[in-house]
Amino acid sequence: MAAPTIAHYFTFRRVSSGILAASYCILKLIPICCNFLFRMPKNEACGLNYNDLQILIFMAIVVAIKSKKIAYFDEFVDKLFLFSKIANCVLFYKNDPRYTLLYGLVCLIHFVCLPEPPTRISSKILYFREANLEAELKRNPDTAWLIEFYAPWSPPCVKFATVFSDLADQYTLPKLRFGKLDAGRFPDLAKKCKVDTSPMSRQLPTCILFRDGKEMIRRPGTDAKAKVLHLHNNVDSIVKDFGLNEIYYQLKKSEKEQPSKPTKEKKDE
Repeated sequence: MAAPTIAHYFTFRRVSSGILAASYCILKLIPICCNFLFRMPKNEACGLNYNDLQILIFMAIVVAIKSKKIAYFDEFVDKLFLFSKIANCVLFYKNDPRYTLLYGLVCLIHFVCLPEPPTRISSKILYFREANLEAELKRNPDTAWLIEFYAPWSPPCVKFATVFSDLADQYTLPKLRFGKLDAGRFPDLAKKCKVDTSPMSRQLPTCILFRDGKEMIRRPGTDAKAKVLHLHNNVDSIVKDFGLNEIYYQLKKSEKEQPSKPTKEKKDE
């Protein structure tokens, strides 16, 4: 998977969201806007005062704590912008509650008019039900299956959907397939596969590689103390963890080595 380009990060939606997130600081640092909106005393220069800095530092600490387990840079930026807008609401309210209402309205219009792009789902992914997955693993044991256990309400699963679609597009073969199972709808099978589906679960999404009908590798795994390890949610890490390149070329080679079926003319002879 190619690395994201600059254009990926500097979309109109993201840039405008960043401007909104920094709007209080921008207005406070521009003398004309600062004097007009905040009615600064003559003996006080425009800029961020001590109270403003306290709120911004507190916001930065919250973002740092909340971002410890984030796997995507996009997700970090979105979270940074979200908490910055919350801090802006507090800062605007300290100066004039009407500014908070106006700012909130602008943010709402931005959210409605420029929603987050829909998640791309690969057509090569097969969605399983509980009985269907078990039956498929037994019926075609020579097919390697990478199954994602997910929940629609889980933000990490929503973010991971694009990564899993990219994997399916790049690595799908007749004997290497990709599937998904809604762990929330089928908790019994999730429990059987030792996937925690609780709201506080750190195991969503969980990817399991099945070969010969048996589990071979799963991510995220657990350490010696049974603590769930972090899932590196990017294509390169998943490919490395599951050895997809090796499996892909092994199955691709075996496909070429299989004798072709005799044609009808040869059968008649």
